[in-house]
Amino acid sequence: TFDVRAAHCTVASDRASIESQVTALFSGMEDKTAAPLPSAVDDGEVVLQRFEPLQEDPLVRFNAFIRGNLREFVISQIGDELSVPYHICLVAFLPMIFYSSVNVLGCDNGPCASSAKLESYRSVSAYMITQTVGWFLVLVL
Repeated sequence: TFDVRAAHCTVASDRASIESQVTALFSGMEDKTAAPLPSAVDDGEVVLQRFEPLQEDPLVRFNAFIRGNLREFVISQIGDELSVPYHICLVAFLPMIFYSSVNVLGCDNGPCASSAKLESYRSVSAYMITQTVGWFLVLVL
């Protein structure tokens, strides 16, 4: 589970800065409306929340927001870890797809004839086909 106090900071002074920002954003305010559900955001419109003073630790409120409202919104937009939509997976794999194309078409950063010969292929076309099938299997599986 998420906890802002357990966040790892490379620079020690960042922790104090982050906690002071979170405290400034979440201090002394209580949500008077029901927690906005993911369906409350429609066509770019965001439901504004009304707040009233509250006597609770702002870091605890921030953690609850991250674990609750923000988590539910992200899951509604992207899906949970077991049901990510296919188009989101493709976007995540784009760097690997582009790299595989560069790797195959670039013949391992050398002339295609010498790369094929170094890897004991009879022809450049056999080398290219094998590389393409190999990358395809890696990306699909």
